[in-house]
Amino acid sequence: MNVLIRFMRLFNANKGKYEIWDTSAVSAHFERLKKTLDDPKSKVKIVIPDGVRHELSEGRHKYGECKRAYFFIIECKNDRLIKEVPADKMITWPVDEQVVMTARKYHRSGFDT
Repeated sequence: MNVLIRFMRLFNANKGKYEIWDTSAVSAHFERLKKTLDDPKSKVKIVIPDGVRHELSEGRHKYGECKRAYFFIIECKNDRLIKEVPADKMITWPVDEQVVMTARKYHRSGFDT
């Protein structure tokens, strides 16, 4: 493991755990996502890349789970829900790659991802 990443991990050790969710995880485990955010003792931060939000928006017309998750994410004011907007170069990438690169970004910053 890179020395810089190890140092950043020590620095960010008590900042909690970051979970990067993709579309299928949000729609299949929406209640878990909601429960995690509603728990005041939880240190878990949930990151939703913008591509996932977009896929949920498209799916909300056909699937009830997507509709509930989409509106929850849009309206949620919890500071532990991070709505990640990708860098300009990543906007055209497939959503799965956006999710992986977002996870990589947080991991390289030293967070428990």
